[in-house]
Amino acid sequence: MALNIGLKSKKITELEYESYVSDLLDTTDNIPTIAGKSVDWYNHNKEELMKSRRMIIVGYEQCKSAL
Repeated sequence: MALNIGLKSKKITELEYESYVSDLLDTTDNIPTIAGKSVDWYNHNKEELMKSRRMIIVGYEQCKSAL
């Protein structure tokens, strides 16, 4: 939506719009790889993480299916 507004208000060019859309599609296509690397990172660091008294983890519910 923001990209459409930017394009219509001439804040970005058509070429920039297409580039941003392409980047977004590439990112979503890579969610399974990103999720797998996140699990690998956790497994590599879990002993150290378990020593933490508090942590905040940010995720995206729909990405759980990529695991």
